Amino acid sequence: MSVDTQKFVEVMPFIGMLWSAPIQIIVSIIMLYNTLGSPVFAGVAILILLVPLNGFVATVSRNYIMAQMTLKDERIKLTNEVLSGIKVLKLYAWEPSYEKQIDAIRQKELVLLRKAAYLNVSTVFTFQVAPFLVRKPYYVNHSIA
Repeated sequence: MSVDTQKFVEVMPFIGMLWSAPIQIIVSIIMLYNTLGSPVFAGVAILILLVPLNGFVATVSRNYIMAQMTLKDERIKLTNEVLSGIKVLKLYAWEPSYEKQIDAIRQKELVLLRKAAYLNVSTVFTFQVAPFLVRKPYYVNHSIA
């Protein structure tokens, strides 16, 4: 429940962008067209080609998050089991066994978190580099006098 609430809180600032973003994009393209001319459409095409990449990344990221949540639930369940049966655990000296089980789940979680972090870094890099891919090269339309 706290995860769902957190997602709702994170989404609220962006609700206004549902109507304002298309207007901002259209106005920006018109202003760039007035300044630069038709090469603007090449830049827009590159940005449009990045949209499927963003969809793919979002799908993979969602899969990582779902798998990590499943592992997290499993780990919490096992931890609660350990805490509720601590007397029996101590009596039969099962601490190492449960410790190994919890640690194995943690390691799986860490693998998923690393994959998600690498995916996030590559996505941020791609979208930070996108403006440089779109820009007009400095050597175009420069004549040597």
